[in-house]
Amino acid sequence: MTPDRTNQTVRRVLTAGAGLLLTLNPAVAQDRLNGFFLTSPVELSEGYADGFVAAAKKYNDYETMLEGPTISFLRTTHRSEFSLEYQPEFETFARYGTFDSWNHSSTMRFTHRINARWSLVMGNLLIATTDPTRALGNSLVLLPRGRYVQDSFYAGGGYKIDGVTKLTFRLDSAVNTMQLPAPITGQLDHAANALSVTLDRSLTSTQNFSATYSYLHFTPFNPEVSGDPTNVHVVNGVYSYNLGEYTVLRAAGGFVQGPQNAVTWGVTAENTLGRLWTAAGYQRYVGFFGGLAPATGPQASDMPFAQGETPSSVYQVISFRAKGHVWGKFWMEAAAQRSTDSGNDLTRGINSKIGTVRVDYRLTDRVSIFARADYYGQNVNRFIDSPYSERRVSLGIAVNVARYYKPPDTSVKRRAPAEEVQQPAPVLTEDEAKPAQDSDENEK
Repeated sequence: MTPDRTNQTVRRVLTAGAGLLLTLNPAVAQDRLNGFFLTSPVELSEGYADGFVAAAKKYNDYETMLEGPTISFLRTTHRSEFSLEYQPEFETFARYGTFDSWNHSSTMRFTHRINARWSLVMGNLLIATTDPTRALGNSLVLLPRGRYVQDSFYAGGGYKIDGVTKLTFRLDSAVNTMQLPAPITGQLDHAANALSVTLDRSLTSTQNFSATYSYLHFTPFNPEVSGDPTNVHVVNGVYSYNLGEYTVLRAAGGFVQGPQNAVTWGVTAENTLGRLWTAAGYQRYVGFFGGLAPATGPQASDMPFAQGETPSSVYQVISFRAKGHVWGKFWMEAAAQRSTDSGNDLTRGINSKIGTVRVDYRLTDRVSIFARADYYGQNVNRFIDSPYSERRVSLGIAVNVARYYKPPDTSVKRRAPAEEVQQPAPVLTEDEAKPAQDSDENEK
């Protein structure tokens, strides 16, 4: 990469970021909790991407990325809470300027407590990116570069039958579009709708069980390349057991009736070692109706519904994740996942491997430097005529610009319950606000 090109890229990214921060400065000056806030760090990094795919070809290039900050709006009353979040990401390349992009991620969430028994919730997640493999993180099908848009909406209600039993109704709707070259143009464009009912019950102070029935209707926008509409019925149960203060075991099992009938099941284990949270598991499921999310995701701001997949394939996934404080001023986040669409075992079929590791070194309470490495691989890929193998390495700096901040808590906290990490996270209050790199405290 030439010095002129590097300077031009950095100037363009920094100018966009500075303009964004100056625009938000009046909002940050507010003194009340209801209003606009910055709730995640600004991250600037320089790296190298090798083997990324676009238009059925492989490329390699230097890239510069500016991520964040997350702009959040919060409005609360004694019964309701409304939050809206938006996070931009600017990505530029040294040689292939046509791949430069402005990626978007936004989340809306509204909750309302009608009375002591009834509650309502709704939300929306929008992802618009030209780098879907990185944006989705744990997608079972590795996607090439191209404009990918996922707009997911959900609405539901909860009813507390008694102190230990709750009934939940939920409607999910998602629209996915993906820019692909001919002859597979439009193959991933679809709409999906689902109705679900879930019964949750606390068996003891350490044991919980939930049973769910879901009905999915999957509608391709281009049946000539994607196939006919699909209906899927799912029955699933999840049992969780807290072993002491820092360990949680979960087991799931169920049945899927659709284009490919299958028995589904999975087990995961979560454990907190000091201030490092870890999780590992195995799952066998169809589409996005598994009983447990892979250990690599989804995160608190994600919705586990429709990420470019169809509901007609059986997936098997082995996954691992670790996040938290390692030693001294070093913090780490690592994830690994191996998956296959084979219904037999993990040695045949289309195998995908995803691995990522990030190490942060905190210079001050608000400034840290980090190194990150990512790998995405697949032995067979439907979008190119060769195996998919992409590697990325980068170095960067993260600056916490949140209005409210307090140093990391030295105490160890239990991992948040599953139902708390499957919904978009509300904006943090003054007493709860922490930088994004400290979010492992909420996950322990």
